[in-house]
This record gives sequence, structure tokens and C-alpha cells, in this order.
Amino acid sequence: MPKRGQSFIEPSLYEGIISSPELVYILGLLWADGYIIHNPETYRYVVRLKMVRKDLFPLRHLFDKTGIWMSHEVKHEGMYGHIFSLSCYDKLFSKFLSEHGYCGKHSASQILSLICPTLHYLWWRGYSDGDGCFSLQNKSAAFTYSGPIDETWDEASQIMTKQQVDWHIVRRINKYGKASIIKTSKFDSVIRWGDYLYHDYSISPIGLARKYEVYIRIKNLPRNPCPRRDILHIYPSKNRWKYMFRYKGRLFHKGSFLSHEEACIACDSCKREIGYKPKERVRFQIGN
Repeated sequence: MPKRGQSFIEPSLYEGIISSPELVYILGLLWADGYIIHNPETYRYVVRLKMVRKDLFPLRHLFDKTGIWMSHEVKHEGMYGHIFSLSCYDKLFSKFLSEHGYCGKHSASQILSLICPTLHYLWWRGYSDGDGCFSLQNKSAAFTYSGPIDETWDEASQIMTKQQVDWHIVRRINKYGKASIIKTSKFDSVIRWGDYLYHDYSISPIGLARKYEVYIRIKNLPRNPCPRRDILHIYPSKNRWKYMFRYKGRLFHKGSFLSHEEACIACDSCKREIGYKPKERVRFQIGN
């Protein structure tokens, strides 16, 4: 067991552009469940991560590749089981995290600017393993990131939009505290986000297997090829498609947005052909 003075993160891993896959993932995990302790009287600098033991314990080998961390079994039991912690008594690394947004955690722009762009997905995967959730209930899928009430979500919204993921932000204040979430509850958007996070997981399985398995169950869930069986019309709105459908005998003119791909699937399932003309306000009849 290393002593406090012997725990550290290899400085070369975070000097300049960060290109270590393990450290990028850990930085995302620390954004979710990590915190920094700084005692000016004792000159004590600590980076600590606490998670449920069954989740964090299997990830120790990733931390070992970045330096020396101290492990500790927490005596009390949390809501989801025994707690396990990893700590690093490294002044330089603690200051590095403090200078790049890890104290308030309001915006991830600073830390993401130091990470190799091709590895950003690992940071978001680490954040997902800490404060993210894939959920599947009654064939309805959703994905959610949780954060502080003043989290801007600028970086999350930008990367989700780039991946063609529909999202919305909710801020809540109640007797239990203050929080905000960014969420997508559209089936195809959940799959697209999972594809972004886990596109190389079979080759390089960094992260929690249980969350990857939920994403796979969502992706493999049998689905009706037509988003709405009673679609009457599809028409372009800005750069997206909207549809008009009949439900329980009533006609609804405001349907959810469809991507071009989804619009084509809907039309193919009704054995009709349409042309993609987003700038023309033309309705395409695809039902009977």
C-alpha cells in the first residue's frame, strides 16, 4: 500500500494535449463523482473519487496506468451498496484540476480544450459512468446526464447536436436540493449517443460493462419500422421533417420531428416514394 507522499499522477500525461485514453476517461469520471480537498493549514492537496465498490473496484487497472492511487474501503454503506474510494495526494495534479473547472464544475470547456479531439468521447463516457444513465422501460429509452443547477451544458448540447441527438435541459429545485439535467428521450437519439460513446468498446473496453450492456439492449430492441402506423403526411420544416398522423380517430397536425432517414423509412414502409426537398413547403402523402 503506497503512502500519501507516494501517490501521484505522471505529469507528462497532462502536460500539453492529453492523449492518454485512460486519463481522459478518468477525467470524465472525476467530473461526475470526484472532488478536490485543499487544506491551506496543512498544505494538503487531495484528488478523491468515491463510487459504489462494484463499479469502481474493477476500474482500478485504468488508474494504475496513470500513476499511483491509494484505495480505501469506506465504512458506511451507500444507497446502492458499499462505497470504495481512490485518492491521489498530488499537489500539481490537484492544482491542474482546480485551474480547469473541477471545483465548481460549471462548464467543461476548459478541460475539453486540453484533450485530443479524437478522444473526447472517452471523457463523455467517463462522465456517463459517473453521472449518466441509459434507461429502458416499456420499450421507451432515454439517456440523461446530471449536474449542478448552474451547469451550462454548452459542450454537451454542442456535441449532441453534432451527433444528431435531440436534447432538452431541465433545472429543478426542491427540498432535496438543486440540480439540472440534459436528456434525450427519443429512441433513435439514445442509440446515436450510445454509438458515439461506445463505437470502439468491443476493441478497447474502457468503462463500466453494465452501462454498455444497457445500451446494447436498447439498440437490439425490436422496433416497428414505421414511426407511426397512421402517418398521413410528411412535410419539411426548416432542416427537419414533421409528420401529421391519426391517433384514436383524431388527427394531429403537430408530430415530433423526424430526421431525413426516419422520414424515408416511414415512406418506404408505406410503399411510397418522396423526394428530399427541405427548402420546399411540399407535403408528401404516404398513407391511404
